[in-house]
Amino acid sequence: MNGLFQIQFSTIYLANLYFNYMIITFGYNVDDKIYNSQVYLYNITSNKWVTSFNHPVPTTTSSTSTNTLTNIQLYLQVF
Repeated sequence: MNGLFQIQFSTIYLANLYFNYMIITFGYNVDDKIYNSQVYLYNITSNKWVTSFNHPVPTTTSSTSTNTLTNIQLYLQVF
């Protein structure tokens, strides 16, 4: 995992899917009752942990088209 994301057991995370990236945040260690303030990025296309990403530029065919973003929230708990 390139050392960018260290799985902590008994920790709950919030993950959002944004384009080709999973953004993992808000870790909470249940045993120690400690919050993790780190933000982790995972490229789901290359299956690699990354430290940054370029926001895709939306392409439009007319001035009335809208760009719709699908947001999926996942709760991850590691035991």
